[in-house]
Amino acid sequence: MTEILNFFRDNLAVCIGVICAGAALFLILVILIRKNQKERMQEMEMIREKRRDEMLTQALINPEAGYRGTGPAVPVDVAYSNQSARTGNFSGPAVMAELTEIGAVSRKKYLFNLGTAVSLGAGADCSLCLNYRGVAGHHCELFLHGTDACARSLPGCRTVLQRGGHTSEIAPGGVFVKNGDRLMLGEAILEIRLLKA
Repeated sequence: MTEILNFFRDNLAVCIGVICAGAALFLILVILIRKNQKERMQEMEMIREKRRDEMLTQALINPEAGYRGTGPAVPVDVAYSNQSARTGNFSGPAVMAELTEIGAVSRKKYLFNLGTAVSLGAGADCSLCLNYRGVAGHHCELFLHGTDACARSLPGCRTVLQRGGHTSEIAPGGVFVKNGDRLMLGEAILEIRLLKA
């Protein structure tokens, strides 16, 4: 035991050098790994943006495709029924909804074809799963009433529509929505942009 202690005492500078070199190597590896992770995340974000742009380009076949339907300043109620909600076999122009999730640190965008109803909620089977406080499993739906986009709150849920300075609670029957409207489901906020293809 004393031989080992004597060896370390005699070679203290060498031991400290080996320890410092090991620590420096470890630090370099950590920096390289983090840099690689950051580059990979940036690459994934670029791929997501490219896919979103490609989807929007496909949706915008018509140069005038940006849906800028003029609507009333306040929400207008709709009488929702299974017959009024358009089913997927409709052959008219597609109406796309770009939903922007307004968060404290991010603005994620999602693109949906309203040819079939789009369900919003915390449930795993929803078209858009929102993991926020106050969001029910199946909270609300976006659907088409003829060729107009509408939103309806599902029974037992409170969904608020904000248009300009006006806010109103959405009834289970639904309301027409237009560009710039915001849906508030619990603590989740979604901004709507409509596109016709």
